[in-house]
Amino acid sequence: MRKEAGFDVVDRIRVYYTVDGDVVKSAINGTAFRSVVLADEVIEGNYEGYTKELDVNGTTVTVTVVKVK
Repeated sequence: MRKEAGFDVVDRIRVYYTVDGDVVKSAINGTAFRSVVLADEVIEGNYEGYTKELDVNGTTVTVTVVKVK
């Protein structure tokens, strides 16, 4: 998504997400996820930015990435 949004690897981003499912929510909120996607913050909720719906093991996750200025 970072590449699709036109961000560089060095760009600082925030990730916003919505999901129905505690298992997926726990994985997204973990520090490992934040580290892998190189995000400053991972926040539950909606936000305006590059948004995509993803299927994570049968659970729909709506993810938005926003470059931190």
